[in-house]
Amino acid sequence: MAERRMLTRKITDDDRFTELSSSAQALYMHLNMAADDDGFNSQVSTAMFRAHASVQDLEALLSKRFIIQFENGVIVIKHWRMANALRKDRYSPTSFQEELARLDLKANGAYTERRLPDGCQMVASRLPDGCHRIGEDREDKDSTDQGSQGERGSGGKQEALPAPVEKPVENSTPANGETDGRIDFFAKQILIHKRHGYKTDVLYSWAANEGYSAAVIDDRIIQLEQQKEAEQS
Repeated sequence: MAERRMLTRKITDDDRFTELSSSAQALYMHLNMAADDDGFNSQVSTAMFRAHASVQDLEALLSKRFIIQFENGVIVIKHWRMANALRKDRYSPTSFQEELARLDLKANGAYTERRLPDGCQMVASRLPDGCHRIGEDREDKDSTDQGSQGERGSGGKQEALPAPVEKPVENSTPANGETDGRIDFFAKQILIHKRHGYKTDVLYSWAANEGYSAAVIDDRIIQLEQQKEAEQS
């Protein structure tokens, strides 16, 4: 995998990017640096730790569509191909082939969720020649859209992150047994990380900083797993 990564001023000079907090911008840089040769990154928690970023910073990158997140927690840099092209002899294919198969490339080099009218997913287009980047002759009506501003993939199944809460509970669940969005967010992220063997220490630390003990998160994880089993039975 290549050691050097490139960024494009088409993104970093965009008003939507400069409006981000400095920590969100730093998170974007670290996600880029740790991405594989196709722009995929499974070390989101590590990048957040290095950038001193919060969950809100991650949510900002997702909502503004600078990154795309899959159900397993893996993210991809949406505009990766706009700045990064490797010779074939230096390119290492991503190990996240299932996620790549759910993406297409727009003419401007941006990833987007690809779905046909009948709901079928298509494999992302890839060049067979020496450079691994978008072709010059690809037709796309949205080619002038630098960052799919305000766009959400049509019919995409990306799970929306819950809105942040102003005052998280302190190491306890509400008396009525209901849980707020922040607990569910941490519980789902940690559950995803555990299923794929990723480290969860950083996520637990962030949860603790927002007032949620490990016991509360673990209890919610058990509840989520029980709910899933009940739905499948």
